[in-house]
Amino acid sequence: MTAPVKAASNGAETTGPAPQRKTGMAHVHEAEAYHTATLAHDAAFEAERLCSDIYRAVSGAYLRDGGTVSEAAETAADPATERKAREAIECMHTAQRNLRALIDDPPF
Repeated sequence: MTAPVKAASNGAETTGPAPQRKTGMAHVHEAEAYHTATLAHDAAFEAERLCSDIYRAVSGAYLRDGGTVSEAAETAADPATERKAREAIECMHTAQRNLRALIDDPPF
């Protein structure tokens, strides 16, 4: 099957084969690669967002007028900050696991 004739930018006509849609396992492998890469990206993005939150909280306590190192340390040791740090680590592990899957066990 050929694609419809199209006028090229220089006025000439071009034809070419219609792109073939992947089917069967080729389609499944394409989808798997896409979703694995997407999950790695999303997990890394969330880890970065959580780390930025932690950084802003701790640096805000440190740099606040009259702030002391102990205030920054207390903010870092706060249970809410600890929960964010643990969640960021889980996100980083998810990103690493999915990136590793693309390298070690490519879906193609």
